[in-house]
Amino acid sequence: MLDHALAAARRGIRVIPIPANSKAPDLPKWQEKATTDEAQIRRWAEEHPGCNWGGLTGCILDFDVKHRKRGAEMFELFQMLFPGTYTQRSASGGYHMFFRPPEGAPPISNATGKLLAKFGKDCGIDVRGAAGQVVLAGSVVDGRAYEVVDDLPIAEAPEDLLALCGKERRKETGVGDGALADHPADIARAIEMLESAEPAIEGQGGDNWTFVMGCRLRDLGLTEATALALMLEHWNARCSPPWDTDDLAQKVCNAYAHAKRAAGNAALAADFGAPDPEAQERVEASEPPWGDWPEPEDLWADSLPPPRLPAGLLPSVIERWARDEALRMDDTDPGCFAGAALSTLSGIAPASLEVQVRQTNTGFKVRPILWCVLVGAPGARKTPTLKEAWKPIQGIQGRLDAANRQAREQHHAALSAMAKQKTGAPGAPRPEKPRQSFVLIEDATTEAVARALAENGQGVACCVDELRGWLCGFDAYRANGKGKDAGFWLKGKDGSSHRVLRVGSDPIEVASAAVSVCGGIQPEVLRGMYRDLGADGMLQRFLVFHVAGPVSEHDLAPDLDAIAGYRAVAEKLWELRGAGEFMPSFRFAPEADQFRREVVAFQQREIRAPDAPAGLCGWLDKLEGEWARIALMFHLIDWADGVESDALDLPLREIGPLNAERAFRFLTEYVFPHELFVHRCADGRRGPDSDAVWIAGYILSHGSQEIRQREILRANASLKKSQLEARAKRVAAAMGELCEAGWARRGEARNDSALWTINPAVHQRFPDIAIRERARRAHASEKIREAGAARRAVRDLTTGGA
Repeated sequence: MLDHALAAARRGIRVIPIPANSKAPDLPKWQEKATTDEAQIRRWAEEHPGCNWGGLTGCILDFDVKHRKRGAEMFELFQMLFPGTYTQRSASGGYHMFFRPPEGAPPISNATGKLLAKFGKDCGIDVRGAAGQVVLAGSVVDGRAYEVVDDLPIAEAPEDLLALCGKERRKETGVGDGALADHPADIARAIEMLESAEPAIEGQGGDNWTFVMGCRLRDLGLTEATALALMLEHWNARCSPPWDTDDLAQKVCNAYAHAKRAAGNAALAADFGAPDPEAQERVEASEPPWGDWPEPEDLWADSLPPPRLPAGLLPSVIERWARDEALRMDDTDPGCFAGAALSTLSGIAPASLEVQVRQTNTGFKVRPILWCVLVGAPGARKTPTLKEAWKPIQGIQGRLDAANRQAREQHHAALSAMAKQKTGAPGAPRPEKPRQSFVLIEDATTEAVARALAENGQGVACCVDELRGWLCGFDAYRANGKGKDAGFWLKGKDGSSHRVLRVGSDPIEVASAAVSVCGGIQPEVLRGMYRDLGADGMLQRFLVFHVAGPVSEHDLAPDLDAIAGYRAVAEKLWELRGAGEFMPSFRFAPEADQFRREVVAFQQREIRAPDAPAGLCGWLDKLEGEWARIALMFHLIDWADGVESDALDLPLREIGPLNAERAFRFLTEYVFPHELFVHRCADGRRGPDSDAVWIAGYILSHGSQEIRQREILRANASLKKSQLEARAKRVAAAMGELCEAGWARRGEARNDSALWTINPAVHQRFPDIAIRERARRAHASEKIREAGAARRAVRDLTTGGA
């Protein structure tokens, strides 16, 4: 890496050391210390062995491709517009174009307002000006190296490029002339108004009332986008029924287009007077109030919860049941019910069935085996959701249990009768032990499950409320058997054969070890187990659903026809087991194969995304087979619901384009966003539960201008529980992320506590999040006080107030 740093210095790039596997300098006043002096660079290499290197030229364009930004597209455009220059590829797949400002030109800031205004907020272009740096070629982050793309001399920045650099200042207009400023105080007033306002009710003037609410937010000086976001978060859930996001967006758009009163007439500017135009022009011409700080990233962009289930992606019988159950469960996401139901039904359907995935490759077949996990915090309604989905299979197993008991009782009676016969007297042969039938298991050793599978032959469903117990039970009954249980269960997803050999007992031969798995887990538990689950591919075999919890209370009678329809489908699939082993493989109609090709294209595109979590890529690797499994289950469910069948009342052998498309859309439009959200949260680098996002929320809620390590450790209960060395590493890693995201810079340590200064722009950029964080933290503090008071009251009662 030193050779790369020296080569950069010889090009005129001022060089600075960066901690290994990081992108942010931690050297105090690094902008001043960056140098082309080779002797100093060599001294730094000795002081920081194995470090990465950063570089400054005064004008570097950073094209970001993370989070689906259009950096690659913009890079190609800028290559055509501007002269060739020294260029790198970043570890995440983005690009850095190095320019040098003309002699005597004023310093360039890190602001990107003009670029964002011209090319869009998703353009992915960042400016690294006089106080900005990028990681240099040869450095490595997360195992990926920065590389030279164009080994050219550094070009002088042309005038038209310089004109694009710098922060475009927004011109505030006077009250009554479109004054939509999103002032933090106006946002706070809007939230208060929305939370106390009456909801819109269908059939009771709900359309007009929604229009009025949009007009009121416009009166407060909020932009249309902010108004929509606040209405969705603080008002829409209480409406009956809640507005679809697109429909509500149209209502807000109409309000802003057709409101009669002047925009911002009730905003703070209306109370304190419109700004002086001449003073405003002076502000426009000045530097940003936060100087050369970069535009901070929105750390919550990846933390938005995934979508609820769109309409039309499921067989009608499942969709009707799922939506009814979800609405009565206080409007939870019906997709979580649907996912649990699909997994449950796959455990009932004959596991001997197969579907040929591709048109001509007869060797690529999969069975209708689906694994589902609901990921949600306590109180999110995971357990009630699972219990409703499991009722049909529990009913079937209840009948089997009764038959099993009767068979055992008859066997015991036969043994007793044989024992009463006189010794030596001729009698009937010893009665054979009866087979026990199972379709549902909840807790058993792998050997017991293998025996059940050998005796049943058509697969079973493993339904466990908390998957943590199931996962932690692997190898619990086998000395020095680490890893063997996981291997058995991994076979269960594919329905592979399995053989158990034990000394002193007959071998157990399982033709198809088919097991459907369905359960729930808490996000914090999953985060702790994430690395181990991803290492052997266990988590990647699940359809993952984020359970957001209830939205609004509903007291409704159940849709008995929907419940009966779901249970009838389960019974029909159970009856199919009698014919399942004699049925030929299913295949897709030629016109359905286009959706398989779209699945493969989607898979390849998302795997190449530079910010895709490694665990998610493992799930995407298996997407083609998962699509075929889901399409087959949709096909079987439609048959069981009486949609179509052959002359023998069996499912048609060919799966048509309708269910092929449904499966494609269900996976890509609904399941994938849930997988992406859960994987990002579980790997701990981004997401609402990550250390970096927690610290960012703390900074906003406290209006921090600087923050020390000691303050973070004092405020974060999770960090307090870590070992001392681990605490420091977690804080350093989180603050490194915030530095990379433009939120903070490393400062001089004070009183042996690391210190970071905060980008002032974050408080102007994210006022709504600051308000939300203050409210959330105040609510949490109140709950803690209430719990403390309750404990003291109990203690006083038990001790008599002593």
